[in-house]
Amino acid sequence: MNFFGKVLGLFLLVFVSQGALGDQAEELTERANEKYRKGDFIGALADYDKVVQLTPNNPRVYFNRGTARDETGDLDGALSDYDKAIQLEPRFALAYGNRGKTKKSKGDLKGAIADFNKAIELKPDNARAYRNRGSAKEESGDLNGAINDYDKAIELKPDDAETFAGRGYARYGKGDVDGAINDYDQAVKLKSDFAQAFWGRGIAKQQKGNLELALPDYDKAIKLEPNHDRAYASRATARKGKGDLNGALADFSKAIQLTPARPELYNNRGYVLYDLGDFKAALSDFRHAMERDSNPDYASFMVWLIRARLGEKDAATKEVQVFWATRKTNKPADWPSKVAHFLMGQMSESDFLKSAADSSDKKKDNEQRCEAFFYAGARRLVESEKNTAKQYFQKCIETGVKSFFEYQCAEAELKRLR
Repeated sequence: MNFFGKVLGLFLLVFVSQGALGDQAEELTERANEKYRKGDFIGALADYDKVVQLTPNNPRVYFNRGTARDETGDLDGALSDYDKAIQLEPRFALAYGNRGKTKKSKGDLKGAIADFNKAIELKPDNARAYRNRGSAKEESGDLNGAINDYDKAIELKPDDAETFAGRGYARYGKGDVDGAINDYDQAVKLKSDFAQAFWGRGIAKQQKGNLELALPDYDKAIKLEPNHDRAYASRATARKGKGDLNGALADFSKAIQLTPARPELYNNRGYVLYDLGDFKAALSDFRHAMERDSNPDYASFMVWLIRARLGEKDAATKEVQVFWATRKTNKPADWPSKVAHFLMGQMSESDFLKSAADSSDKKKDNEQRCEAFFYAGARRLVESEKNTAKQYFQKCIETGVKSFFEYQCAEAELKRLR
């Protein structure tokens, strides 16, 4: 995940006039730079094109045009310009840095890290190069290497909010939630309008179970960036955890409006609708997730439960059987397969419950027991055995796995059964 978006900033150089065409080229470059600073990247690019024609052997010209192309989304064109700049000036540290950023944007993490390495070799006090390399290492899964680079960047430039936020994200990835919160605190102290840092801190606080403290951070992120789809989704999850289902529904719907191609949002909204008792709307969302999500196992379970609750048990079983016969993850003995076999009547309840706690991992067993008790209770509801269903839902609650949708669904079912 690219946590910072365009935070991995580009350098822009002013033009140093050379030769007989210097005055005209310098005037065009100054005009292009001003357009660039105002966000008129297309206009800047047109002027940089003219400067390239006037001074075709000046590496700074290609460098500046590369930055403009980068901003317009022409990543291949930007790479071509950075290549030319480096060809003309092989020790052009900033060109290596910008090219590394562009390679990272294209998903070439190995190439990006190599360019950041060169940028640092040529200019060892370049804090941004360390920060950018840290981000690339983080994205490639090297969290320790990322943290080391962020540490160095902070040593060189201790007032850079983006670096603190990057290290916070890496620390969170390593499970150091308190360290992440400390870094996010510093980031928002240095940059009070840093929406991503407020969002990241909210996630870390939520991970610690501090929903009351997480919600204001999500509110702040959304106030700063009204189209921050991930902040809406995160706030929806926190609201759902606090029992504010209508607020969660509104936030998931807004996130879907902003990014309709994310199937997990439909899946998550489906659970909210299920808890609200709007089974038909929930069914539509779970089917959407089932068709588009890369891991739709649990969406298929909810499709079965809802259709069975609506009196379509046989049709529900056939639908899920078709899905399971073509399941992309072909692991017939994994835990989701056991849930599916139980729901479709291919595994007894006693065997299913026993299989939920058959490993040496106590945490995993408890989480599977949470799920098993919910699905056992839900299936009893389908059979109109409400008292036994209540007992299973209560056992689900007793596992204490509050972050699981099954736990929250069990809470909603118990409220409906009162």
